[in-house]
Amino acid sequence: MDTTWRAAVTLRPGNRSGRPCICHMRITVVDILGWLAAGMTHAEILSDNPELTEDDIRACLSYATDREHGVLTAACSCCSIRALASNFGHASLICFLALHRS
Repeated sequence: MDTTWRAAVTLRPGNRSGRPCICHMRITVVDILGWLAAGMTHAEILSDNPELTEDDIRACLSYATDREHGVLTAACSCCSIRALASNFGHASLICFLALHRS
């Protein structure tokens, strides 16, 4: 599990309703992931937000990766379904696990 995001991402209850943000900024991880998902390049994001760095963008990706990995690991910890993770897409696996646990 990659933990390089820990120096760049903070969770503070008083900042953006406790959402994970880039340290000392009000820019959330979700903001950056949304810009990337919308097709913005790293250069475009940095141009629009000069207070950000390339490392901040990578930290958001690392945070999202660790969070997703944690969700799958926690969701699978009750049984041997972990082996199925490679056979399903993430959304399908999460739906499957929700049904499995009910």
